[in-house]
Amino acid sequence: MNIQITARNFELSSELKDYINEKLKKIKEHFPEIIDIDIILQKEKYRDKAEITIHAMHQRMYSEEITKDMYQSISMAIEKMDKNIRKFKTKIQTKKKKVPEQRIFGEHQIVHQESVGEGTEKHKIVSTEALVVKPMSPDDAIMDLELNGKAFHIFLNVETNQFNVVYRLIDGNYGLIIPKM
Repeated sequence: MNIQITARNFELSSELKDYINEKLKKIKEHFPEIIDIDIILQKEKYRDKAEITIHAMHQRMYSEEITKDMYQSISMAIEKMDKNIRKFKTKIQTKKKKVPEQRIFGEHQIVHQESVGEGTEKHKIVSTEALVVKPMSPDDAIMDLELNGKAFHIFLNVETNQFNVVYRLIDGNYGLIIPKM
């Protein structure tokens, strides 16, 4: 397991490294499948931010905390991550598969608009990303969205057998996009 700690706008002390390693022991016990842990610590004027990203087999989890003390930010971010890991593992252990696992591959494209001339516009694809779309319920999709920290999650709804998208709203609730055919 690789642990990468990045400090921005301050010098990382050995005491802080030891504190992080001590706090991570609890996560390592609950989730031994961890491959990489990326920690980004950032100091700004009156706030200290700790971001933690865990890469495990077929899963990415993210948590962040901002407080006035770096040690408190680290502690709270690790506690949040530990809570998410326990929630994830409990859900997996109690979940009964409604349909056998099948993977559908799709493509996600980021489009950038480029002006060609007066009155005509051309779209240019600047990035392509292959996604694995898994069959799951909307509740499972929301859990994946919470764990990976992204803005949206595409999935195959096991109840309707259609592609759906869940996304996070500004107020903290979630939206579900259901295509009409």
